[in-house]
Amino acid sequence: MKTALRVIQGALALTAALGVASARAAPKLPLEAFAAPPVVQQVLLSPDGQKVAMMVNNEGATTILVQHLAPQGKRFSLMSTDNRDYSFRWFRWVGTDRIVVATMFPSKRRTNAISNVGGVLTHDTRLLAARADGSQVVNLMKPTSFAGELQPQIQDQVIDFEPDDGKSVLLTLEERGDVADPAVFRLDVETGVRSHAHNSRDKFRSWMVDRNHRVRLGVRRERAEVEIHACDPDGSNWRKLWSYRALARDRVTPLGFGLDPNELYLIADHGGRRALFTVDLRDPALKRTLKLASEKRDISGSLVYSRKTGEAVGLYGGAVDAAEDNYWDKDRRELVGFIDQALPKRFNRIVSMSADETRYIVHSRSDQTPGEFYLGDDRANTLALFALGYPKLAARDMVPKQAFAIKARDGLELPAFLSLPQGVEPKSLPAVLLVHGGPQDHVDMGFDPWVQFLANRGYAVLEVNFRGSTGYGSDLMQAGMRRWGLEMQDDLSDALQWAIARGTVDPKRVCIVGASYGGYAALMGVAKTPELYRCAVSFAGVTDLPEMLHDTGYYENLKEVAEIQVGSRDKEMERLKSTSPRYLAARIQAPVLLVHGIEDRNVPVYQGELMDSALTAAGKPHRFIKLERGEHDLNIYANGLLFFREMEGFLAQHLGAGPVPAR
Repeated sequence: MKTALRVIQGALALTAALGVASARAAPKLPLEAFAAPPVVQQVLLSPDGQKVAMMVNNEGATTILVQHLAPQGKRFSLMSTDNRDYSFRWFRWVGTDRIVVATMFPSKRRTNAISNVGGVLTHDTRLLAARADGSQVVNLMKPTSFAGELQPQIQDQVIDFEPDDGKSVLLTLEERGDVADPAVFRLDVETGVRSHAHNSRDKFRSWMVDRNHRVRLGVRRERAEVEIHACDPDGSNWRKLWSYRALARDRVTPLGFGLDPNELYLIADHGGRRALFTVDLRDPALKRTLKLASEKRDISGSLVYSRKTGEAVGLYGGAVDAAEDNYWDKDRRELVGFIDQALPKRFNRIVSMSADETRYIVHSRSDQTPGEFYLGDDRANTLALFALGYPKLAARDMVPKQAFAIKARDGLELPAFLSLPQGVEPKSLPAVLLVHGGPQDHVDMGFDPWVQFLANRGYAVLEVNFRGSTGYGSDLMQAGMRRWGLEMQDDLSDALQWAIARGTVDPKRVCIVGASYGGYAALMGVAKTPELYRCAVSFAGVTDLPEMLHDTGYYENLKEVAEIQVGSRDKEMERLKSTSPRYLAARIQAPVLLVHGIEDRNVPVYQGELMDSALTAAGKPHRFIKLERGEHDLNIYANGLLFFREMEGFLAQHLGAGPVPAR
């Protein structure tokens, strides 16, 4: 039995790679180093362990590459995009010589609603495949021959990548574009030929297979009501297992089946935290056996299966402190333990393995270390640096995140993180309150290029898991239901006052910045508490809650879920208007930077246009920038550079540049 992994290629030569903080001031690094997406984004081993597929970004182009691992191995480019017309969502190996790639693009679907005769803004997805040498590229979802028939909107919902024949996948697909209930199809990834594997059922929106590739579970959704149904291994005895209301504390999330076809893994509530359980489906009582839990964090993620045995061995992405705690398999825990010894003080995650599990890919990061990919070889007992996500960002120049628990005014505990610029006295600093999106999301100790860019420019950066955030228990998330602009906003104010009271932040030099929900909160901050902020930056922010809720009526089951989260447009119009930045423009005193992508499907650009008009009518200083071809992110290289450049100049103008001397 090995006692340690040999790390080669000088992967640990830099002390900064271990997260060692520096007392010196960091040099002012190029804006492009932060604004560009990671150079290498995903890395997956082929089943035979001889090739690696990766998604690579290079000055605007995103390319799927395959690298042969043999000495002087060849490299092939499979496909590429500039992210303007479409982008890659994910890719996977199917067999040892074929790769399936999912793409996404902004679209518009026709609707019968009179009030939206132009169609509903959507994202559509398509599925492509290619050989590992870049040849035989196939559009797997061939259009139907029926004139005028809508194509299915979502065409990349693969639920099984490893059926027994080795050249097909199972995916869910609407049989017609105007029918929302998907069936399950077997899809040949060489020819695109597909055949029925399981029929659709009324309002069943998703399906799950067991380890023998049989459809065993379905999720039925009607408005905000959710039901989990399952059948016996032979396909008989379909029955309802659980029912709950969307976002409720008692919700159940099935993750997958064990090697035993009656063992189901699921995530559910455990004393106010989400935890992992197993259930024997033969038990009428559906008694839950606890598998993985954390006292501080919610458990989340997807199951990890052994490529050799087919058994579930752990949880990928679980929110626990130590990576080895995600595994209950002894051998896998031991391997992760060796990796953590070789790459200490990091979050290390095995993201891919060969079929014989002798080779594997590790993604390694920390708050100061941008994502790095390592190639592990169990036979040679080595771990070799393979690719850097941000090669222009050295860990020695990045700053650590300090974790705090802040009390809101009503006593609710808010997990928060403070990042301070290097080499300056941490007193009376210009600061950015950076608000995460979602709001059903959270910030953690992971590397964040926005945080590091702002700290590099001399700003203290405060991040808060306000009520409504996920990851820290049901009480925190449930406390945010229907409280947009109310206590959710007060949490941000309370956190900022905490940072001011400890002397870290200059109360006269604070800007509130955010994207999506964070963009909404930035605008609400300068409207609700104008005395706290010198400026606000809103990227893709919601500005009119009633209009946002109106839009949800065009999407399947979304209206009722949005009402649980935000409120009822029919019953609470006055409250919704009173917490919509558009209607509060006259109260805003600080300058505002508004940035919005023209093709945004999550928060349509008209939300930014409404705020621009309101600020103009109120005579308030602001700048409104529309990003060409831009969506709800900054995946277009030019748009990322433009946004970071505008934000940098805006903050320097209104907060003053922080003390970041050149090296």
